[in-house]
Amino acid sequence: MLLEGDINYTIFHLDNGKQNVVAHSIKFFESFLETHGFLRVHRSFMINPNHVKNLNKKLLTVTMNNGLKAAISRRRKMMVENLTLS
Repeated sequence: MLLEGDINYTIFHLDNGKQNVVAHSIKFFESFLETHGFLRVHRSFMINPNHVKNLNKKLLTVTMNNGLKAAISRRRKMMVENLTLS
């Protein structure tokens, strides 16, 4: 699962390919989802590390099992590397 923030909306990209748009910012969901293992990897993205397929350190992107890609901020790169490698 992948969350994509778009100003005051959040798009939930589900594993089955469906998308749900919610009229709240990604910040609204952040504290709740972090307690369930989700990780904020960029200003606009939260991911479930259990569904990461590939981490591209050069392009600073993560590819999910369903093929979706999310950007990783330089500031959060090390945190993402540590979680996906363990």
